[in-house]
Amino acid sequence: MHFRFRIVGILGIPLLLSCGNTLIGSDPADTPRSNFQILWENFDRYYALFEFKNIDWNALYAVYSPQVTERMDDRALFDVMSAMLAHLKDGHVDLRTPFAYFNSANRKPLKTLDMELVKREYLSSGFQTAGYGNFTFTYGQMSAEIGYIHIASFSSRTGRSWVDKIDPIVDRFSENKGLIIDVRNNPGGDSRNAEAIAGRFADQKRVSSLLQVRRGPGHSDFSPLRELHVEPAGAKQFTSSIVVLTDKTVASAAEYFVLAMKRFPYVTVIGDTTGGVMANNIHRELPNGWAYRVSIGKWFSADGEFFEAVGIPPDISVHVAASDEPLERDVILEKAIELLN
Repeated sequence: MHFRFRIVGILGIPLLLSCGNTLIGSDPADTPRSNFQILWENFDRYYALFEFKNIDWNALYAVYSPQVTERMDDRALFDVMSAMLAHLKDGHVDLRTPFAYFNSANRKPLKTLDMELVKREYLSSGFQTAGYGNFTFTYGQMSAEIGYIHIASFSSRTGRSWVDKIDPIVDRFSENKGLIIDVRNNPGGDSRNAEAIAGRFADQKRVSSLLQVRRGPGHSDFSPLRELHVEPAGAKQFTSSIVVLTDKTVASAAEYFVLAMKRFPYVTVIGDTTGGVMANNIHRELPNGWAYRVSIGKWFSADGEFFEAVGIPPDISVHVAASDEPLERDVILEKAIELLN
């Protein structure tokens, strides 16, 4: 039986088979019933948040399994699977097909960052970009003594070499008294990239977070908590006053970055609570070729706090009201400038 999956998201620890590894046995049948059964069984075996979310997975099977017939078309099967996965309300759970995409969280958080506004109104002396696709880092001066970096992603789709492009940026700001690191609108990526970038702002090695992973057939079977660390990385580290800007668009590896940055005593987080989409996950594939993700682990702060589904709170909260009008001011950014001045 072939099971193809890879570990992604905020996870840098080899836990299971890598993509392409094969278990001995015959290939499973590509039928609606077989595809549904494999999906349900893989969540039953690997999903980490059933107890936290108070979800009876067996009861959901009893509801949705009878709806699957061998003569149903792909769209009908997709609808049944999506309806079942919708109960998880998990941004790291999705189902990808050639004709449709479903995400269990169905979240559209309020955006508080208008990058064009920041460039136009706040980076008055100009800005530059660097990194993945040349746009992962947008940076410049807020004033003569306050630098600004926006990190758009922690993606690893083109490898990890782009991470090193932050080093000349850090060096550029080395004489500044303060630095604003903006991760708003950052959907995450790879926790190893987040850890490496956080290391550019580390004064010493510190525990960044704790990780626990599903390890057995029971929904409460987990590995012991494992400490993860962030430590100085790169040629130079900026360890003067730092403000990290967050809101509900910050998710996954970007939240791991926030957890790591909060460990440094000279860092203040300003803005809104993050998205609370923090579980590490694996990608898997059904016999019909549809891809899906399963959340297999739980992340905690270094102090043992669990922020899944609720998000990481800022040190200083700044409320931004929902509006259909374009943003005319960045009140979160202005609060950071005020603090650093």
